[in-house]
Amino acid sequence: MKILLRIYRKIAYEIKEMANGKTIMHYNVMMGLISASLIGLIEFFSYFLVGDNQVLYKVFYLYAALLMVIQFIIFLIIYKKNYQVQSSFLKVMITLHPFIILIIGIGIAYINQGYSNQISSFLISVFAISFIQIYPAKNRIILMLFEIIPINLVLFFYHGTSVLFFDGLRLTLMMAILSYIYAMVQYQSFQSRISSLLELEQENLNQIENMKKLKDVYDELESSYKITEAMMLITTEILKNDQLDDVLQLVLEESVKLIQNAQAGSILILSGEDMHFRAAYGYDIKMLRKIVLKKEDLFQSSLKDVFEPAIINNLEVFNAVRLKEEKFNQFQDINALNAVSVLTCSFKFENQFFGLINLDNFESVTAYSERDKYLIKHLAKQVEIAIAIHKLYEKAIRPTKYDELTQAYTRRYHNELLLEAVKKVDEDHSHLSICIIDINRFKEINDVYGHEIGDQCLTYFADCVRENTVENMIFSRIGGDEFTIIFSDANQIKAMGYIEKIRLFMEKNKFQIQDKSELIRFACGISTYPDEGKNIKTLIKLADDRMYEDKAKMK
Repeated sequence: MKILLRIYRKIAYEIKEMANGKTIMHYNVMMGLISASLIGLIEFFSYFLVGDNQVLYKVFYLYAALLMVIQFIIFLIIYKKNYQVQSSFLKVMITLHPFIILIIGIGIAYINQGYSNQISSFLISVFAISFIQIYPAKNRIILMLFEIIPINLVLFFYHGTSVLFFDGLRLTLMMAILSYIYAMVQYQSFQSRISSLLELEQENLNQIENMKKLKDVYDELESSYKITEAMMLITTEILKNDQLDDVLQLVLEESVKLIQNAQAGSILILSGEDMHFRAAYGYDIKMLRKIVLKKEDLFQSSLKDVFEPAIINNLEVFNAVRLKEEKFNQFQDINALNAVSVLTCSFKFENQFFGLINLDNFESVTAYSERDKYLIKHLAKQVEIAIAIHKLYEKAIRPTKYDELTQAYTRRYHNELLLEAVKKVDEDHSHLSICIIDINRFKEINDVYGHEIGDQCLTYFADCVRENTVENMIFSRIGGDEFTIIFSDANQIKAMGYIEKIRLFMEKNKFQIQDKSELIRFACGISTYPDEGKNIKTLIKLADDRMYEDKAKMK
């Protein structure tokens, strides 16, 4: 019983699916399967149930059943092919299906000698063909004529011009006309239903499209909000951190977060005629800084509008064509050409090309979309704003915080930072070491080689210190050739380790004076807060005294 119920549900489901179809073919196939199976079964069982003395050719029932089996298989094939009919044979068999049913009905009328049996066979076949297909006007007229003529020939053959013949003629004409009207109404009703379904479907599509547009607008607003939020963070950072590279690094990191498929990236800034890497995410920035590019090496040089965002597919192939072998090998050595897709956009400062941002994806050439190009252009505009703010801030504030020559902190700003560092040490219950440094023989260098070389020596020293920067280190120029370094969370032994590291670096990277190398030495004195006291002035004097002691030892 359960098996029969399962079969029934399956058949009911398939019939429902076909009935909900949006084309005439769906309906014709559904009704073709139903009519072929039912008529085939009826004719098959009729062969066994009808007596031999009741019909002329009993075997006709088997032929009729076989024809319906063939028709059933044909409709089943069309159903399995998802209603796609390419074969001319199948198309012809679909069209002939109602005519075959009529022929079977007229054939049974012929083998049945009784008038009532003949009429009932005809009526059953007309009833069947009235709804098994959706007929256009031309097919309806042909089918109506095919209904009337053969059956009346059979009636004339059996009954001549008797009353039975004329009664049958009247009845068959009436049934044919009613069948035609029913088929016409059914056709119009079906067309109207399909038209309504198509209208509803179109409305649904329009609603889906409108929802998609609304979602796109929402996504753009959300992206714009995120970019604005990120730029507020960056602007705040500019006011706290006046190092442009730090700001650019923050911009790049926020950009990687905002662009969905971005996995790495870099920012290049124009300096003179050269392009320099100033920020990187996912790459070694120290290695990238060793590579200097020209504007003609950039993808933007091939664009009509250099400020339009673009997508580069397969970075390695692109650079192999454009870059000189030496630069190409430099990129390869640090694995900086593995990006499969690069989203890039230039930005400007004072209406001139100033740099560009690249966002890299290592997985797919279709990683970025047109929407991503819109987003990176928006980001590039925000970068321009950030740079403009930074430049204004730099002009107004930087001179009070940074020594123009060495870019170390000024004496005044150093005092502010030192007080903040001491406050933090008190909160954390840690150490702080004050290092006073004085460059040896600096006056001699100035006197022998001139002030320009002297300035270069100071810059060289500052660069050496920066190459060995540690976390929370405060590096300041107090005056002339005297510098101070504050090491937070470092006792005297740890601070001395940092100083020795700087000395070792200077020994390996000597100062170049007129084609000769000169080892620059410096004296250093260290005092530690709070281990040696909590009075800052006393600690500075202690470090200063120790520096002079160190200088005396070195002499």
